[in-house]
Amino acid sequence: MVYPPQQLNEKAIALWENGNYTDPDLALRYVTEAIENDPDYRRADYTRGFIFYDLKRYQESIDSFTKAIEIKGDYKLALKNRAMAFLKIGQNDNACIDLKKVCKS
Repeated sequence: MVYPPQQLNEKAIALWENGNYTDPDLALRYVTEAIENDPDYRRADYTRGFIFYDLKRYQESIDSFTKAIEIKGDYKLALKNRAMAFLKIGQNDNACIDLKKVCKS
């Protein structure tokens, strides 16, 4: 059965519990399929950024948040969360740039 991207993203989000994904690999499969079905569905890229962050795969988290931002340039939540991932890998200047963008808009 082929699920719409929104439904796949919701299935991934449903695996979030008490600040962590109960099955991050399954959540990642759901959002990857959502993105394959609709590459412009920015919410799945945003969710994937959170999954990668939860897995401590910070560069992939940054890449996913960046994709969400590219699709919708003023995506404040993605900018804020990308800044958090930048901080985790010691890219403080990039984190500051993102946070300034959040504060400006």
